[in-house]
Amino acid sequence: MLSKYVIWFKNWRALKSIHSVEHFHVMLYDPDPEFVRRITNGDVPLSRKV
Repeated sequence: MLSKYVIWFKNWRALKSIHSVEHFHVMLYDPDPEFVRRITNGDVPLSRKV
């Protein structure tokens, strides 16, 4: 995946809902569905599970 299609960021401490869990967010523009399936181990958003 080309870097121009990926962005990542960490929230400021004040915006974190759980301060003890360090994490970052990744946004992908128009990702290949197979790539998403591989990197998420086939997990899907909760809205698609209901």
